[in-house]
Amino acid sequence: MGTQTILQSDSKDYIITKLTIKSDLKLLNVVTSTVSSTALILGLSSEDITKLKDVLTEIFNNIVHEGYGCDNSQEVNITVCTRELLL
Repeated sequence: MGTQTILQSDSKDYIITKLTIKSDLKLLNVVTSTVSSTALILGLSSEDITKLKDVLTEIFNNIVHEGYGCDNSQEVNITVCTRELLL
């Protein structure tokens, strides 16, 4: 059985939620709550939502610490979307 490569042109994205937030670790709960609530509405399992929160926490920490050097005046843009494959 072979693998199939899906190209960008083979799909259509639908934006569900957009969030722009200051790069302040005190706002991490806003990020995880917003995205996990959206994921719950989209039908993700509790287990997958917990994994998603862990990944979001790691990514947000990396952005704030490594990307912006703890400069809380920067913005972080988050987009949650679904993808429909057009095969």
